[in-house]
Amino acid sequence: LVAAANALGWVSASQLRDFAVEIERGKTTAENRRIYPWGDDANSKKMNFSQTGIGSTSAVGAFPLGVSLFGCEDMSGNVWEWTMTSMTVDYKHYDRIADNRPDASEFSRVLRGGSFDSTESGARCAFRFNYDPNLDFNFIGFRVVASPIYL
Repeated sequence: LVAAANALGWVSASQLRDFAVEIERGKTTAENRRIYPWGDDANSKKMNFSQTGIGSTSAVGAFPLGVSLFGCEDMSGNVWEWTMTSMTVDYKHYDRIADNRPDASEFSRVLRGGSFDSTESGARCAFRFNYDPNLDFNFIGFRVVASPIYL
């Protein structure tokens, strides 16, 4: 496990800070305003979505050409990923009204990233879908994040 964690690529804290500053200033470069994690093309060699024709989930890493700027894989397609974000129509005062506690399961939660049966428009980074967190389906999952720790 340690060897696998050490083999992962990593992004420095300063790179993340620089990116956050760009976003806050609203001056992100075109490269950072991608439709998909890798760019603007919906490509069946870069994600598992309806046009790929697989029709079910695939192993993480099966689409290495779809890697994001930060080295993350499978950020579009494969399975919709749960977020803790409560679904709402208006995000204007979201920070004051939303209940994002993990135990607040009575609220519909946002899913992102599309799945193996999503069209190219549904597998976009900005596309949101919502579902009841008390239900499960084969096209919904979650992301497990491992931070490389050098031991």
